[in-house]
Amino acid sequence: MARPWIKLHTSMLDHPGIGMLPPDVAWRYVQFLLLAGRADNDGAIGTVASVAWALRCPEADVEAACVALNGRVERRDDVLIVRDWAEWQPPTTSAERVARHRSAARDEVVTSRPRYSDEVVTKLLCHSDALEVEQELEREQETTTTKPPAPKRRGSSKPNGKPRERKPLYDAFCSVWHLPDGGGRYRGLAGDFDARCREAGATVDEFGAFRRMSAAAGEWGKFVVMHNCTERFLTWRDVRRRALPQEDGIL
Repeated sequence: MARPWIKLHTSMLDHPGIGMLPPDVAWRYVQFLLLAGRADNDGAIGTVASVAWALRCPEADVEAACVALNGRVERRDDVLIVRDWAEWQPPTTSAERVARHRSAARDEVVTSRPRYSDEVVTKLLCHSDALEVEQELEREQETTTTKPPAPKRRGSSKPNGKPRERKPLYDAFCSVWHLPDGGGRYRGLAGDFDARCREAGATVDEFGAFRRMSAAAGEWGKFVVMHNCTERFLTWRDVRRRALPQEDGIL
């Protein structure tokens, strides 16, 4: 479904790679963003010919703009794709997520599906953070569907007798992004972060230092988000270790 509007980050005003573009190329980039929003296909805007027709301009102008944008619009299998679209343009807003859940609740045949309270729905409608919206829905659903706990065996921290393995990096990821215990629906991201960091030999202390420095620079939650946190952290760690070889492992 085509989007009626897209998001433009105010940091574009101070971005040298965009601010130094010729005015006609900068406007062409905005047009590319609008086409990506209308297509709503992970940043894909079509072939050069179809884009030129949509913008009522020669194909040569589209080609020249793509070259001048220096990789911000990539070509894959003859299709032009706006780079980093998913990172800067989340798929839905909080209100859209709530509307989707309400629609699913109306259409659901199974009567055991939990219904969300008016208090939670009101909070979600007024909230701008899609991640916290999903967490709120998860918490209410878990509360309304919780079953009585099975009796624990003596000397065990779980009913099956196997204590839960603690993973410091996994737990640190869940903690900084305020995920429920175990990661909830984002346990895949948390697991990937844990596995790649352990493979690289990274530590919880290094991750803590990365978070503090990112927050101090104003990048945490703005440029460093949950979905690119692993890549940003490991890249930061590699650069820092090369710059400070004498302090290997110490931050």
